[in-house]
Amino acid sequence: MILEPKEVKKLIREHHGKKCSTYQYVNDWDMRTLIDEDDFKHGLLEEYLSILQKEYDYLTSEESIIESIQCNEYDFDINGNLQ
Repeated sequence: MILEPKEVKKLIREHHGKKCSTYQYVNDWDMRTLIDEDDFKHGLLEEYLSILQKEYDYLTSEESIIESIQCNEYDFDINGNLQ
């Protein structure tokens, strides 16, 4: 990690919404006590991975694909080719 965990916590609290899992994660860490930087980093990376997985799952869902097709007004022929 380039920054100290305390600085990372400060930046996340300033720039991430309170409902964001990374915000909730850093709030659970007590920076006044000695922490294991590797544990902090690993946990934070797991939160980001979870966010990315949820985003991927949504973007590849039928709901998202239909929404994208309708929003962009794509037209397809009977063979499924984009017109």
